[in-house]
Amino acid sequence: MRISWGYTRVVLLAGRYAVKVPRPTFTRLIGAFWNHFKNGTLRDVLRKHDGKLLKQTAFILRVHGGVEANREEARFYEKHADLPLAPVRMLLFKGLVLIQDRGIPASERERLQWLPSRVAARGVPVHDDLVCPDHICVLNRAVCLIDYGNEESRQVLVDLFAAAT
Repeated sequence: MRISWGYTRVVLLAGRYAVKVPRPTFTRLIGAFWNHFKNGTLRDVLRKHDGKLLKQTAFILRVHGGVEANREEARFYEKHADLPLAPVRMLLFKGLVLIQDRGIPASERERLQWLPSRVAARGVPVHDDLVCPDHICVLNRAVCLIDYGNEESRQVLVDLFAAAT
């Protein structure tokens, strides 16, 4: 098993699967509490989650965006399973855990052929996530994206691949 650290999530790479969980950070947690305190909404937020351990945990971890990224990735795959995406197999505990199929890293040649040729043809600006070598893999002999939790990345994918069909 290998562990990979992303900006919003920690990814456990085990066998055929990638398990994504939110990556909380202390500074973000303090920042979120401070913002709620400053805006006068802290009491409401804590009251809303009072006595509900799973909801409290989800709130704390959502501070860094990992829960939202998991949820959005699952929704996007459900809606756009025809795009070259690593399949989402399960979303558990309201987004605290996302399980995807895991591919093998794509070669530089495969990565360069996959996205930039489409981008050059359509002039679409590319989000960094779409060209990061760690986010592109080969799964079932097809090059696909394994990290698509970012809204800008998802929009570029839709623009590129929907126009091709």
